[in-house]
Amino acid sequence: MLTFIRTIDEDKINSMTTNDYLLLSTFFLRNGNGNIDRTQFEHLAELEIVRITEHGFELINTNRYFANRLSPINCDS
Repeated sequence: MLTFIRTIDEDKINSMTTNDYLLLSTFFLRNGNGNIDRTQFEHLAELEIVRITEHGFELINTNRYFANRLSPINCDS
């Protein structure tokens, strides 16, 4: 998770809330698996850290390491 956070622009990091960090932590602890309410990702989507898709969401600032380890997560609608 820290490796991913280091890829995020400093202005976006300064705009993240405690809930955003907790949500990303939950995502990484579950290794991208599990259902998380899609509405919780709206602020991260506004910051362009995640992209909400029809099947859930995906991390935007990913490199090959994350692309290979974490697939898009399905969220409750």
